[in-house]
Amino acid sequence: MGHDPAPCITYNNLQVFVWPDDPEAIGRNTNNCIQYSYPELLESLDETRKDVQSFIEGPLFNWIERKDSEIANTMRDKMKKWITKT
Repeated sequence: MGHDPAPCITYNNLQVFVWPDDPEAIGRNTNNCIQYSYPELLESLDETRKDVQSFIEGPLFNWIERKDSEIANTMRDKMKKWITKT
């Protein structure tokens, strides 16, 4: 989404617009945003959650475990709570 750590998100009915860097561009040019239907956005966020959880339980856990298994277990458990928080 560019370099802005807080992109702007706007909604219109069931359409979601994710705007990069310059929130001032909103309304001027819809080519500068990523458009999703609301159901597509929910599906995409769910897939992202699954990917992050898989990374936490796989490569990240394995890398930390080589150094310290206690820290690896603690990190995995805490990060899973953050990801699955509702």
